[in-house]
Amino acid sequence: MISVLIPIYNYDTFPLVKEIHTQLIESEVVFEIICIDDASRVEFTKNNNAITTLSFSKLEILEQNIGRSKIRNSLATSAKYDWLLFLDTDVLPEKSNFINNYLEAISEENSVVCGGIKYQIEKPNNEKILHWVYGKNREETSLSIRNNKPYNHFFSANFLIHKKIFSAIKFNKTLTKYGHEDTLFALDLKKKKMNIKHVDNSVFHRGLETDTIFIKKTKDSIENAFYLYQKKLIVKNDLRLIDAFIRLKSLKMVNLFTYFYKILHKKLEINLRSEKPSLFLFDIYKLGYLCSISISG
Repeated sequence: MISVLIPIYNYDTFPLVKEIHTQLIESEVVFEIICIDDASRVEFTKNNNAITTLSFSKLEILEQNIGRSKIRNSLATSAKYDWLLFLDTDVLPEKSNFINNYLEAISEENSVVCGGIKYQIEKPNNEKILHWVYGKNREETSLSIRNNKPYNHFFSANFLIHKKIFSAIKFNKTLTKYGHEDTLFALDLKKKKMNIKHVDNSVFHRGLETDTIFIKKTKDSIENAFYLYQKKLIVKNDLRLIDAFIRLKSLKMVNLFTYFYKILHKKLEINLRSEKPSLFLFDIYKLGYLCSISISG
């Protein structure tokens, strides 16, 4: 028995739900699909109402946005079955046996199972290249690499977890901005010595952001990372960006790095918005922004 849980925000999610529903019916497993819409715009809520026409499928629409962590916790609370399959609103299974692959992975040893994420092979239009390049090179990783460092490659976009385990951890509801909910959740799993098993069962990430929105969300995630660092919820070796920041602090170079960031960040953004964005420069940009908010904050 399985509960499929999908948080929705400003996306046409019916194609995903329909595909998952078809696979669940074919698998003959007892299931439910629960979707909660986090106060999306009306044009999306109208399209997603079709979800309610599918058997064992529910859609709840919130009047006020509660954020990525709280909505996932709410979905888990609503679920009535022991196994919870979380899927992001903007993904689509790579394989037609996606559900069966997860059902076969269920065991007492595998409290958490991660299927992985992929990005389209075709290069997108120019205004979405940065997100695509980042995703292809930093998030789309091989099964062997994911299992070598299982906690580092946890993504909430596509994972299966036992309800008892989820209830003991949950997503941190103090994180209201975008970013690093996954990081903190994985670290909590690690602290509680919960095994993460990575399997070859990817979803395609369909919701590529424009360069402007992706840079803005990246900044939000950096602010979340700094908040977690200040609260000592993440420490050295938990996050590469924080590791680099700690090294700069030890060398007393944070002020200098901030100075150069303020001078050069607009030039760096020109590259990030180009047809060939450099991930090295993106890393410099992120570190510079982290240094700048550490001083201003």
